[in-house]
Amino acid sequence: MSKNKKVCIVLGNGFTIDFLNLISKKTTTIWDDIDVSNLFSHGANLKWPSNNNPGFLSKKYTPYLWDLGARPYMDKNETMHLIEKIVTSVNVYALKGANDISKDQKYLLAYKELTSYLKYLFIYFNGKQDVIPDEIENWAWALFFTTLNNSIDVEEVIIITYNYDIWLERILTKLNIEFDLPPMNKGSSKCKFRLFKPHGSISFKYKKDLPLSSFNINYQDLKSECSSMDIDIKYEDLCTNNPIIFLIPPAGDVNRTKVGWNASLRQIYEPKIKEFKKNDLMIISGISYWHVDRAEIDNILISPSSDIDLVNINPSMDKYFESVINSLFMNYIHFDSSEVLKEFII
Repeated sequence: MSKNKKVCIVLGNGFTIDFLNLISKKTTTIWDDIDVSNLFSHGANLKWPSNNNPGFLSKKYTPYLWDLGARPYMDKNETMHLIEKIVTSVNVYALKGANDISKDQKYLLAYKELTSYLKYLFIYFNGKQDVIPDEIENWAWALFFTTLNNSIDVEEVIIITYNYDIWLERILTKLNIEFDLPPMNKGSSKCKFRLFKPHGSISFKYKKDLPLSSFNINYQDLKSECSSMDIDIKYEDLCTNNPIIFLIPPAGDVNRTKVGWNASLRQIYEPKIKEFKKNDLMIISGISYWHVDRAEIDNILISPSSDIDLVNINPSMDKYFESVINSLFMNYIHFDSSEVLKEFII
């Protein structure tokens, strides 16, 4: 293995599912508490922040989502189809450069409800697992992270995660692996792990919270932006009323945004990936390849040299994604499971 090896790991929803599979071996009810495949299934249980009453996804609290057909009893394909319609509408509308919303633009108003809903949904999920169990240390991903952190030959580990949750951060903390989230915070000189969350996170907060009792959905502006330097990272007391929601829903294309916090993240990790060359490693795990977010993934794939080692981990491989990877990389390996990471030689 060469000195100063760089590693880039791109994580999607499959990473969270893999983690929950591990948890479910000891806590069989975890799948009743958390469902990251069908994002509306817990909508009736989710509590409205200001009064703590269940029924967040309802005619009462999210009327525009409801009128478009959002229901807790929808199957996951129906749910994703509706989310995709909403987000696609917003993506195209954003090209106009407008930020105001009229009362007739129901898909845009539903988008505002969706971002609020997703924030509190993933905070709700996070609270279902109070501690990261000791068994995590024998999980394939945990062992791999530890190996990367301890290797004197690995210079830097860039992790781009599209997950809103903070399981990854909690896992790294459990493993005593230092990490930072540029440019919001910076680790010590020994810190190898750089985390980037271009679709946002439940841990992102803007300045001071407002009273939770005053929580309401802001329908006035399509998007509320701020500098990444104004974002604080918090892992405790997440269920608050923060002025800005730092989430881009599934199928949202951050490449359409040229300014703001997510643009500043891309401006850091994209040049880093362009420096990847032969013997450097990229691992992609649990990533979707829908038509509305392909450009975002493609932008990562075309950045490094075609000589890098490319590993894709996914039990259900998208055939179009497969053809793209095969066309771009000479040293490509596909694995059905992360278990192989226990034997993978860096």
